[in-house]
Amino acid sequence: MVLEIPALAGHVNTARLFVGAVARHFGIDEGSVDDLKLAVSEACNGAIRVRAAEADDRPIRVAGMEEKGSLLIEVEDAVEPQVSAIASTTEDLVRGLGLELIIALFPDVLMVPGSRGGTSVRLSLSLGTEPAAQELPDA
Repeated sequence: MVLEIPALAGHVNTARLFVGAVARHFGIDEGSVDDLKLAVSEACNGAIRVRAAEADDRPIRVAGMEEKGSLLIEVEDAVEPQVSAIASTTEDLVRGLGLELIIALFPDVLMVPGSRGGTSVRLSLSLGTEPAAQELPDA
């Protein structure tokens, strides 16, 4: 499942709704859905900053797929290339905090090369099996 949205802050909520629906479709619990939506919001905001530095008007691509018992969510170009770990401006601090929040929510996050020089964020949630229903003994 793939969603493409314009690189505008007003469309980040659409990405949140999309990943929430995808996660619920795969049976992810509501607490994890909320964490996922927050992480994707931060990733989309990063992608908006990447797109702002480009000459063309590419959309932000958010993909959700099942792979080996996990739900994978990827936000394309969510991290700017060569972001310094030391914040020298308020904007640098916000960038760093967004990435730190994603890592705090999903410690196993993967950063993979983006399509045009940025870095995509790949989040993974286990699709553990549902516990078997237990029958109550007859009284």
